[in-house]
Amino acid sequence: MKRLSLLIFVLLLIGSFAFSQSITVTSPNGGEDWTQGSSKNITWTATGLTNDVKITLWKNGVLLGLIAKDIDPSSGSYPWTVGTYIGGTAPADVDYKIKIREQGGESFTTEDMSDEDFSIGETGPQPVCSISITSPCAPGNNATLWGNSSKNIVWDPSFSPGGNVKITMTYANCPGESGPVFLILFIISPSTPNDGNFTWTTPDVKGAKCYKITISKIGKTCFGSSGVFKVRPKPILIDKTLLFKADKLKAIKPIFTKVDLAISGEAKTGSTGSRYITYTVNNLNYNIAKLTSSVWFKAWDKANSSKKKQFGLFQWPSVLNDFNSTGEYTANFPVPVGWSNNIIIKIDPFGHIDESNENNNEAEINF
Repeated sequence: MKRLSLLIFVLLLIGSFAFSQSITVTSPNGGEDWTQGSSKNITWTATGLTNDVKITLWKNGVLLGLIAKDIDPSSGSYPWTVGTYIGGTAPADVDYKIKIREQGGESFTTEDMSDEDFSIGETGPQPVCSISITSPCAPGNNATLWGNSSKNIVWDPSFSPGGNVKITMTYANCPGESGPVFLILFIISPSTPNDGNFTWTTPDVKGAKCYKITISKIGKTCFGSSGVFKVRPKPILIDKTLLFKADKLKAIKPIFTKVDLAISGEAKTGSTGSRYITYTVNNLNYNIAKLTSSVWFKAWDKANSSKKKQFGLFQWPSVLNDFNSTGEYTANFPVPVGWSNNIIIKIDPFGHIDESNENNNEAEINF
């Protein structure tokens, strides 16, 4: 029994020691395009490592070679002539990763690899070329896209045949505006074949901002941008046969009738740090007899009830499409700046909902 207890103690000690060690590659960590032969720093963060580390270069999941070894992990940086490793030089291409691994015993070795591929571009001056983008719209033209819809980005690949391109979505000046704007909203694809076509799902962005698509050739000095476009919420199509039924128009009934009304929410944070709540109302069914109606929701700061907001008015004809066949509705509520981390959200039905379970029509969401 004593031997078993001692064994368990040793295993726990070793385990706690192993979990206290970590290393994380911070650069290159994916999406970088470094010129072959240029000087760049490979960087990382390390905690609890007692042995030196070694750095290796990988291509498409296969070890290409050793870059350096016997490096103090606390240094956090290693100067690298891009593409070089002991015994060779990597060719210009798009599917490279860096791995940093602790040297020493193999049982609890700590290591980390770049999260995504980075690119090594050709050395020396490259011919400057222009990429012609024709969709979502050509330069000088404007367009409006629907959010959460499939759309093709189309360009002329003959500017520099073969290879790969990087596609991004950037902010742009709306018609009538001026000034320098080149802020990347997000990377649509860090690397895709230069075949002239890429299918993507348009984002669900908010506000009346304008955007452009930009395409650059990986490893080449080639660049192009589209015309300016906006993104609108995707419209909901209504079955017109449901709208006008003579035998229903005279009826006076609540538009929503269902027991056990329930609301729930999930706290989320956007890419810019803004907070919002994705809330869901369950157990709702509609009755098309009533052609004009509304349903409101309320939210307030639990720490300060004077901070409150009424939102979410849904009026006919869109109300038919706000609830699916299971009686469920989901939407987002942006949390105002200055509110605390504890938010209460509640249905405020104005008499249009039968509430048989008062305990479920209110939810607390914590960030």
